[in-house]
Amino acid sequence: MPRIRIGTPERVSLRRIIPGILLGTFVAFAVQWLVESVSGALLPLPEGFDPYSAANQGVMLQYDVPLLGKLMLILGWCLGALFGGAVAAYFSRRRIGAWVVAGLVIASALAATRSVYHGILLPSAALILPCLCALAVQNLALLKRRLS
Repeated sequence: MPRIRIGTPERVSLRRIIPGILLGTFVAFAVQWLVESVSGALLPLPEGFDPYSAANQGVMLQYDVPLLGKLMLILGWCLGALFGGAVAAYFSRRRIGAWVVAGLVIASALAATRSVYHGILLPSAALILPCLCALAVQNLALLKRRLS
């Protein structure tokens, strides 16, 4: 069995992948938070409604979010996966960074869709669109390598 020496490409790439994924995750959730903050400013919740209270859990499932609010959530997930995946892929120099960040965005998006009833639109968008954004980041990286 061959021994792995310090400084081999396997170790160097692992030293790049983990910080790249962490930085990409931070960027993804910062972008997602920014878009959702703008959405919250444009479309505030009804007065007296506390989304953090356990007593409102049943009410949350009946609260219908306007279409603009749903589109802003989807935009936040897409931009978060796109920018976060691009940062992760750039710093880690591996495509896996974009896919890990997209997986984390999907996990957070699915958790968000469980709190308020959205029908089938948001859960399906939460599964499909971050994957498409990670694929776009991957294809842009391949295109950049071919052009240079």
